[in-house]
Amino acid sequence: MPCCLLAGILLFPRVALALMWFFSTYLQRAFHGGLVLPVIGFLFLPLTTIVYAWEVNSHMPTAGINLLWLLIAVVIDLGGLGGGAHSSIEALSRPPCGCRIWLPTLGSASGSTMYLEDRPSWLTSSCSRCFRCSCF
Repeated sequence: MPCCLLAGILLFPRVALALMWFFSTYLQRAFHGGLVLPVIGFLFLPLTTIVYAWEVNSHMPTAGINLLWLLIAVVIDLGGLGGGAHSSIEALSRPPCGCRIWLPTLGSASGSTMYLEDRPSWLTSSCSRCFRCSCF
């Protein structure tokens, strides 16, 4: 049962924070009854907020291994926030037809897209939707 609870907290930290806020005084004790920091934590760093509340309520100092737990939570939270940036940059670099596979320009350090008219004659495969990008 504790493993399921931990998995639920890791998978749905905002749900866990909301349940802790409404049905216990766990967050109020950790943040001394304040409202601003738990709300900011709920929006931006939910797992970090849970780990900090656990450390404060367990009377652990925020040093040594406890600081490591807090930093791991920050990295996990920031990784979730930054994951969308990679996919949006990838979407902007796709050809207009939306193909995911494209051939970078040979010998180019910038990695720009090589369209059909720019490719050598031995690379004549093209996309069936737009006939411009090089989907293989």
